[in-house]
Amino acid sequence: MGGLGNNFFQLNYAYNLKDQGYKVLINTFLLERNFITKLLKWSIHNSLNDLHNLNLLNGFLVKNNFSFSIFFALLSKLFDKKIFGVKFSRHNVPDSLCSIKELFGYFQLNNPVNIKFLKNIKKGLNSYIYNNCNILSNIDLLLPVIHIRGGDYLSIDKGNFSYNYPFGLLSKFKKFNVVTNDIDYAKELLSDFKSNYVLITNSTVLCDFYLLYISNEKILANSTFSWWAAELNNCATVYEPSIYFNNIEWFPLSNIVRRKFSSDF
Repeated sequence: MGGLGNNFFQLNYAYNLKDQGYKVLINTFLLERNFITKLLKWSIHNSLNDLHNLNLLNGFLVKNNFSFSIFFALLSKLFDKKIFGVKFSRHNVPDSLCSIKELFGYFQLNNPVNIKFLKNIKKGLNSYIYNNCNILSNIDLLLPVIHIRGGDYLSIDKGNFSYNYPFGLLSKFKKFNVVTNDIDYAKELLSDFKSNYVLITNSTVLCDFYLLYISNEKILANSTFSWWAAELNNCATVYEPSIYFNNIEWFPLSNIVRRKFSSDF
């Protein structure tokens, strides 16, 4: 479910389960526009194509079809308990898999980053960039980068968010790259900013992700997308919001040092 960053947490858990000896089947039905995602009014981020481009579904049994377990998962979410062997686990991994046959969730908490999974992301990403290298040919890859998340975030209940862009921190950089899924919003946000910034346009999602990944100095949005991009580079200086979301205590288990900033940075 969700976009690429959410999918990475889900796949990371799948890798951990596989390492524990489980046989894992992944259903990608909710990653595409269909009658269920239309009914739920979900944004579709086309992340399934990105997962295939990165070869991250290799090694798993994969299907893409409707299942009535989706409705059981909605009931599980509503009543916070297992329904006919189906469990909606929200942000945590389940304490026990006893009698659970199908799992839905985001698995962002208590889900240690799987090193093999990280290596496979890097391998797939490097292969993708090698075959699409012309996209980044005119970009200074040594500049710091900031991720600005707009798009569907702007229409979601603002009570979930507390992120403010750290303009005080940005002012320390003479020049920086900006990666965003919403160019108009980024321009508006930076309209009064004096520093010389480069707004990355005509890029792909994976090229944006790669730029965030390889930068040695990066400022993250409250986004799972940039969280994972930072996780791939343990040599970088990473600044991230001290509070990602107001509705959950969002502290995923990370292998890298992350410097927190607040709205008054």
